[in-house]
Amino acid sequence: MFRFIFSWFSLVLAQSNFEFNRDVDSTNFFTTGVGSHPINDEEIIMRDILDSGITVPYYAQRRVDDMILKCYNVIPGIRKEKDSVILDLTDPTVEREFQRFVDEVDLKARLLLPPGVSLPTHTYPMFKVLRRLIEERNLKIKAVKGEVTGPLSEAYSIIVHPIGKRLLHVEYFFNSLVNFAAELCNTLASKLGRFAHVVTGSSENAIFFVDEPLFPLVFDELGLEKTRDALEKVIKKIPVKSGIHLCSDPVSSLDFLLKLPVNYINFDCRNYKETIRLADISLLREFIEHGNGFALGLIPNTPEELVGRENGEILSDRDLDLIQYVPSVSNIVDDIEYVLEQVKEKEIDVQQFLKQSLLTPQCGFKSFTIPTPEEGERVVKELLTIQEKAATIIRNRYKVH
Repeated sequence: MFRFIFSWFSLVLAQSNFEFNRDVDSTNFFTTGVGSHPINDEEIIMRDILDSGITVPYYAQRRVDDMILKCYNVIPGIRKEKDSVILDLTDPTVEREFQRFVDEVDLKARLLLPPGVSLPTHTYPMFKVLRRLIEERNLKIKAVKGEVTGPLSEAYSIIVHPIGKRLLHVEYFFNSLVNFAAELCNTLASKLGRFAHVVTGSSENAIFFVDEPLFPLVFDELGLEKTRDALEKVIKKIPVKSGIHLCSDPVSSLDFLLKLPVNYINFDCRNYKETIRLADISLLREFIEHGNGFALGLIPNTPEELVGRENGEILSDRDLDLIQYVPSVSNIVDDIEYVLEQVKEKEIDVQQFLKQSLLTPQCGFKSFTIPTPEEGERVVKELLTIQEKAATIIRNRYKVH
């Protein structure tokens, strides 16, 4: 018993040495990415990210990476079946392993075991590439960003066998998944904090996002209280700056999101440009006054967004050069200014808003495979470069440094 208490206390002390801090210092409208790239070569992806000049390098998913399985595949019984993710408990041996897994996660949730989860050493190999490139180039990095799929989207995506229900709809399994997601985020964000300490000089320069692409669907089915409880349990376990990423309409749930203990709300600002205008003014002001901000997804993230959805037929042209459809820097600056006009209407200080916010793509770049993934990656690099140039103009214009 004494050995257990000593081990747990030692782990807490080891983490505290890095001075993890979730209070947003100032991110000065930094630029970063959301996740996926259209190719699998880690070296090229990381070189493109750094060559683009964006302020905050990020852990990128490769084209082959499955965002639902990533890190969650350590759960006994989890597997991919065609286009579905299955929690298969039909085998009694697997069911017993799963029960032991659930019991251990439950003890961690009740602080009766040390926090965190064990992951394969190769889970995030791209950070090794990033560190090497930073050292080779003698770069001064302001911050680093990581992310993982959140419990709501996971629970909606996983089908439990043999009962054939979504995990979301089986309370026992859902609660266990939320507990695991909280421990997973604690482990990954702690690793990110230590990585930030090495490459930037401080663990406070780590930003960790919970990715919830299916949030609107789950919010409607689960209800406000259960959704809030699940997200808060996960977010509160993140020991660095935290964010939540949405892939679709944020407006209907924005008041809910503004009440979460999160540092950044990341949403598709390109398709939902009126989001700030439609926010409850008192909640928005309180959110900003507490030092929080937004990650504005204003950079196109798909070929369809580049050419316009009404022009989708041209994407079948094998000779199509998507570079010619990339928005200009001035276009992105105008889009940012449109959002800032809404901030001014709310009588919120624009400089403060920018200092506490980020600029990102709408979502991941995985679909840029036209005409080839390699050509798509070239477009991605150009988009990231334009993103940083636009943010630089805004920083200078509003004296955000």
